[in-house]
Amino acid sequence: MSLNTIYPLISLTPQTNRNVLAFLRLVIVCLIAGAAVSSRLFAVIRHESIIHEFDPWFNFRASKILTEQGFHAFWNWFDQTAWYPLGRVVGGTIYPGLMVTSGLIWNVFRLFNIPVDIRNICVLLAPGFSGLTAYATYLFARELGQKTNSKGAAQTKTVGETGEGTGLWAALFIGIAPGYISRSVAGSYDNEAIAIFILMTTFYLWIKALKQGSALYGSMTALFYFYMVAAWGGYAFITNMLPLHAFVLILMGRFTNKLYVAYSSFYAIGTLASMQVPFVGFQPIRTSEHMAALGVFGLLQLVAFVELVRSHVSSKQFKLLLQIGVAGFTVLAFGALVFMTKKGWIAPWTGRFYSLFDTGYAKIHIPIIASVSEHQPTAWTSFFFDLQMLIYLFPAGVYLCFRELRDEHVFVIIYSVLGSYFAGVMVRLMLTLTPIVCIAAAMIVSSLFDLYLDPAQPDSVDFGAASVASSIASSSPIEEFDASASGSAAGSARKSKKGHSTTSSVSSVSSVTSIKSTRSTRSSVSSTSTAYTQVPCISAIYGADTRLALISAFTFMLLLFVLHCTWVTSTAYSSPSVVLASKNPDGSTNIIDDFREAYYWLRMNTKKDAKVMSWWDYGYQIAGMADRTTLVDNNTWNNTHIATVGKAMASKEEVSYPILRKHDVDYVLVIFGGLLGFSGDDINKFLWMVRIAEGVWPNEVQESSFFSQRGEYKVDDEASSTMKNCLMYKMSYYDFDKLFGGQRAQDRVRGQVLPQVGPTLDSLEEAFTSENWIVRIYKVKGEDVLGRNHKDAKAFQSGRKKKAGSSLCLQQQHSSTAKLKPQLTNRSSTLLARCDSSAAWLVYYFAFNLGLTIFNKRVLLAFPFPWSLTAIHALAGTIGSQLAHANGLFSAARLSRNHSFILVAFSILYTVNIAVSNLSLHLVTVPFHQVVRATTPLFTIILSIIYFNKSYPFQTYLSLFIVVLGVALSTYGDYGWTLPGLLLTLLGTILASFKTIVTNVIQVGRLRLNPLDLLMRMSPLAFVQCIMYAYLTGEIDRVIVFAQAHMDRRKAAALVVNGIIAFGLNVVSFTANKKTSALTMTVAANVKQVLTILSAIIIFDLVISPTNLLGILVTLMGGAYYAKIELERKYASKSQDVFMLPSSHLVEPDDNKDARKHYHYTKRMNDDDNDDDDDDNDDQQEKDDENRYPRPIDLHPPAPHPLQINALLTKQRSFTLAPADRDLEEGVHTPPSDPPVLKIVSPR
Repeated sequence: MSLNTIYPLISLTPQTNRNVLAFLRLVIVCLIAGAAVSSRLFAVIRHESIIHEFDPWFNFRASKILTEQGFHAFWNWFDQTAWYPLGRVVGGTIYPGLMVTSGLIWNVFRLFNIPVDIRNICVLLAPGFSGLTAYATYLFARELGQKTNSKGAAQTKTVGETGEGTGLWAALFIGIAPGYISRSVAGSYDNEAIAIFILMTTFYLWIKALKQGSALYGSMTALFYFYMVAAWGGYAFITNMLPLHAFVLILMGRFTNKLYVAYSSFYAIGTLASMQVPFVGFQPIRTSEHMAALGVFGLLQLVAFVELVRSHVSSKQFKLLLQIGVAGFTVLAFGALVFMTKKGWIAPWTGRFYSLFDTGYAKIHIPIIASVSEHQPTAWTSFFFDLQMLIYLFPAGVYLCFRELRDEHVFVIIYSVLGSYFAGVMVRLMLTLTPIVCIAAAMIVSSLFDLYLDPAQPDSVDFGAASVASSIASSSPIEEFDASASGSAAGSARKSKKGHSTTSSVSSVSSVTSIKSTRSTRSSVSSTSTAYTQVPCISAIYGADTRLALISAFTFMLLLFVLHCTWVTSTAYSSPSVVLASKNPDGSTNIIDDFREAYYWLRMNTKKDAKVMSWWDYGYQIAGMADRTTLVDNNTWNNTHIATVGKAMASKEEVSYPILRKHDVDYVLVIFGGLLGFSGDDINKFLWMVRIAEGVWPNEVQESSFFSQRGEYKVDDEASSTMKNCLMYKMSYYDFDKLFGGQRAQDRVRGQVLPQVGPTLDSLEEAFTSENWIVRIYKVKGEDVLGRNHKDAKAFQSGRKKKAGSSLCLQQQHSSTAKLKPQLTNRSSTLLARCDSSAAWLVYYFAFNLGLTIFNKRVLLAFPFPWSLTAIHALAGTIGSQLAHANGLFSAARLSRNHSFILVAFSILYTVNIAVSNLSLHLVTVPFHQVVRATTPLFTIILSIIYFNKSYPFQTYLSLFIVVLGVALSTYGDYGWTLPGLLLTLLGTILASFKTIVTNVIQVGRLRLNPLDLLMRMSPLAFVQCIMYAYLTGEIDRVIVFAQAHMDRRKAAALVVNGIIAFGLNVVSFTANKKTSALTMTVAANVKQVLTILSAIIIFDLVISPTNLLGILVTLMGGAYYAKIELERKYASKSQDVFMLPSSHLVEPDDNKDARKHYHYTKRMNDDDNDDDDDDNDDQQEKDDENRYPRPIDLHPPAPHPLQINALLTKQRSFTLAPADRDLEEGVHTPPSDPPVLKIVSPR
């Protein structure tokens, strides 16, 4: 089959052919531009015309200032809402090219009376410029295929030799390549939107200036370079790329007048023009990044001067002058550079440039640079994702450049090497690599299609005469140099001899050598090709079937490339980032609009001058959408200010709150993706906050403290205490556990199960949480007017709210009184009947409590081992209770496994409470110890507010205030106390309060034990714990040494008696509480304190001042006033035949909160009072509860989407706790007593 039948030829005149081809090129370029624009509109079609990401929001805001207030206002704009309280001089800290371009387009539309919103111009600017980029790439790639004569004019006429095919393919590739689309989709209003167009246009004009030696093109290159400087900080790529190209050409011996004219006109005009941009200023002559351009400019002047001198002196003199001149210039230039750098006249390389050559530099020295995701090294898969088939055509295109190696090909080779390296070390620079990859791939595709679609191709090919494109299929030597290039070089050499032009001697010698080698190579190839001209396989290579197979395969690959680019653009690069989307199980699209929802809330519900603190990533969005003042934003010009925000996020509330107040912060905004699975949240960025803060405050913030014991970054139970207590963790996971209905909360991003108890906030309060919990906003509380810390103030306010809605009470069941009586046998009832009156038990209580308190002080003076003394008390309780059980004084109840665990935990609290109290007695005097212990009700109220949301009447607070005032007066002066003793005494008081609360909690429901039964179970546990603590602290060894050296019978007997008194006090306290009431025991405790102080003054010869005595009296008056209030409450409750508990022990159900955010799962209380339930019965009861009440909902749908869950609220039953034995707080050895039987009543 002949080629004429495959490619029917149409006879047209040459002029008609040129016109048709020109028209087709115009149509193809327009179609490519249209495809480039339309492929970037997915975001607008799916969502709306909206600005994307972070930086574009500032650019849009600046563009509005420019169009609304004019260029002068924009140029002098000082933004008071940014970087509070510093502010920002915007006009001198931005590249204004993008905003000015949008403003010019907006004014052009206004000139023609076309009303267009500036927002739409900003949204569509990047797609519009992508079409211009395709055309600029077409022009640049076309220059690579054109060959010029000595005058710079194109000397070839065929399509393949004019480079039109290469230009069109390059335009197509750059128009749809994902590597460029990623930064030029609709809404991506960033500097890169116009920068790539300017970059390719500058390079095109540079090649034109170099090939023609035109000062006009050199000046145009400088003007577009100025445009680039005004538009993008990446202008440094051009600043160093063009000088490097000129320097390499000089080294290759290719210095010509054209190079001199092109570079000199570019550098002189471009440098002066770039200095007109305020943000750049004098950097072109004072920074290291620009010194290469200056050095090459000087080198060009030196080479030109050398050529001038060579034409006037002999060769010998010229050689000597050349050596002296080169050596002198090198030394002077290097010395001047070092001197000016040392003096500070030339700034060193910035951190961003250092990070290009040392990828670990920024992470160590400037973490804020490394924290930007765009500055991370590029994963190798990204090259295939963003470039697909172009990435493996790229090396072949560079190979073609080496075959021809004209000046423009040298530029492509240098660009390819530098672009590949920089794209590998910084993912952001994939953008600068994409154009050259598209051009190199276009060279290969164009050569292939030119070769196999040319109908004039003969059936046999002479290798020596084959074109460079056909060399892919042939075996012509690599050393073959282009004939036209050689001819032009030879012609230049001949002209230089006649004096018509000046060229370098090195260039002349190189040209002659190249001509000779080319001729010899051609002759050898010609002789070789003669023998192989008619080989049958040659005709097979260009046969119809081969052409069809190869073109079909390549066409199929190109179709796959188009499909890949469309898919990547649609799915990966067309999301606005401020509006997220997901797929529902039915395949429909679900829009997640949490960001705009939160910013709109800020805009509409906060004051105009409100200050919002967030991580710097969200500063531009808050300013652009919420129009509120921010502390830091994406400009990142002040590292210390950003580190301050990082320190506030990484510190405890006690440390963060002063920072917030110092900077007048009203609201704190955090991004949290744990519920929805949004991986770009602040917890994932948190370590960068810590690293940046550590760079400024290394002694206060350490990254290592935020890792678990195994060195892992955790947010679950293994997370470090520093991590759990930092402000970022608390704000992210605050109330998160309430979404899971009693189950353990799970973070979907980290894939970790969170602690059972979530964090609490004292200095901040939740102001807003978006629908899907992605954006959370907290309001910073003001300083308390009473000078309290926020934890105490929060407890106080919470108590008042609870009190306002509380109407709970318990009716005492008279029929259950018999159940609470000690289950005594007949043998013990006869013995106790004689001494079972209330007055007798109060006498026992006074005797045991006073005796043990004073005896403990005496014992600790001679036996200073508090842990061992506590162990002796526990051992005495164990022995005494076992003897009582063996003699039938009580019956032991059967407990379930869960109840046993509760008792173990309670025994630990019991032990620590006793030990701390004994240790504090060793460090303070007895009067001081007892007065501080009088504040136990105050801490009881605080703990009850925190843990049970209780409320109290105002009179209760007043009485406790009187008690605190009395304590302050009583501690005035030298009263026998030390700071460690004071702290330990306060700690013991808090523990006593907490123990009282826990005692009441664990005794409600089935867990009702006889006092001796409870003592029998807890004492062995307490004994083991005390021995273990004593061993760990080294006290056991000291006790052994003490026993060997100082122990005698008298001291041993004292310890035995002390243990017996402790056992007696435990039994008496519980029994007295049952026999009397909590009110009676409170009054008795105050009387006991007065007797204790008086006894200590008499026994220990202590002297107190009148102020101390006044403080003691005020304290006792406050206690008496508190007792009076409770007495009135008791009398008021009797009229209703209801047993009213003291206000410090009321418990109410939680208020119903927002059903969308909080999900409460409650259970009805079990009224079964069977004390003998075993483990099997408990297991069966748990199964019954599971069947009776709904399980929590499944929070793990197939695909992440907003949770639309209705709150499941079961019918609540309120309950209250048993009355507390207030006097138990005063003793250090008192276990809880049996509560009365409670009746459950429904709330009103």
